[in-house]
Amino acid sequence: EKALSYYKRTLEIDPNNYDANFNLAVLYFNEAVETKRAVDAMDMKTFQAEGKAIETKACEQFNTSKPYFDKCKSLKSDDEAVSENLKNLERILEQCKK
Repeated sequence: EKALSYYKRTLEIDPNNYDANFNLAVLYFNEAVETKRAVDAMDMKTFQAEGKAIETKACEQFNTSKPYFDKCKSLKSDDEAVSENLKNLERILEQCKK
């Protein structure tokens, strides 16, 4: 929570702060991965009962990370880590649409 607050305040002052954008992107992405991991660990009966709602939450979390990765890409277009993360994220978001 403290880090989240710090990053958001930093972006209020400087929306082009690469580190704050990257850290927020990673924070939201990692939260989504953890949420998705819970869905993946469910048996079929549990998934049918509650999995879709949790899967939707994971997709929303992945989607929340995208603008921050996009901003990083616009600030440092040659950053390979950002490019790879964006490719993975776009693939995941495409699966979320199905």
